[in-house]
Formats: sequence, structure tokens, C-alpha cells
Amino acid sequence: MWGSVQAIDFAVKELQANPQLLQAAAPHDPVVVVSFQVTMGEATGPMNLCIPYAAIEPVMGRFAPENWLAPTRKVNTDANVTRIAHALSEAELEVTADLAETQITVKELLDLQVGDLIKTDASVDSEATVYVEGKPKFKGRPGRNGRRKAALVSRAIEPGKTR
Repeated sequence: MWGSVQAIDFAVKELQANPQLLQAAAPHDPVVVVSFQVTMGEATGPMNLCIPYAAIEPVMGRFAPENWLAPTRKVNTDANVTRIAHALSEAELEVTADLAETQITVKELLDLQVGDLIKTDASVDSEATVYVEGKPKFKGRPGRNGRRKAALVSRAIEPGKTR
């Protein structure tokens, strides 16, 4: 991301768990503070990055608004598209399938027990809607793959449509 401003090689120089013991800059020196929410596995927490002005002063002229509006070089090279596609191919997405919808009363909901059947208007042959990250993307048929439940994708849903 910094490539258009300055070639930078980031590295961890040292770690400090107690922020009181850190001295990244003199107390009166200006700094840029960037705050992030970081998630690693199931742990989530804040991360603050403090950059002393002295570290970015040599490249400050490159942050001027007139440089932002200058024509940028084309970055959609085939190599970049391939690299980005490869990186995204490993991203995990939530996929869900709705087999049917129905309405029941609160009393019926409270009386539900393991083994009870919920009746729907959907026929056994009807298609399920397959959602990717909460958006309808495919129609499919419910089934099994070995001992696992599955959905066989039968067709794509056009963007902006739900059927």
C-alpha cells in the first residue's frame, strides 16, 4: 500500500508489553497514531501504531493533495490480477442454504422437542437458496455427500435477484 509513496521495508525491531516503558519519540514531538481492531483466531483486541513525525518527515511532500490527484500508473497488470486472485482464493466465506421457510406460533416454538417435524409448504423437489456471506448466489438441491449434508448447486442467481 505504501509503494506509491515510498518503498518501505517494515520489520519488528522490539516488543514491549508495557506502554509506560516505551519511548518512541520525545514527549513533545508530534506523532501519527493509527488504531486497529485485530483478530487472531478467537482473540480480538486493539492495536495502536504510533509513528513519530521524524520518521515520516522525509516523505511528507509525497502526501500533499496535489500528488493524490496526479494520474496514477496502471496497477491492473496480469501479474497483479493473478497475485490478488491467488491471495483471495484462500479467503474463507460463510455459505448457508435455506431449504424452506414457514411460520409457526410462539407456543409451537416453545413446545418444540428433539424429533419434532416442522411442516413447510416446500415440496421435496424444491430448490434451496444458497447464500454466500448472506447474499443469495445459487439455487441448489439438498442432499448428502457420504455422511455429510450437502447442496448440489443447480444454477446461479443473477445479481440483484433472489430467485
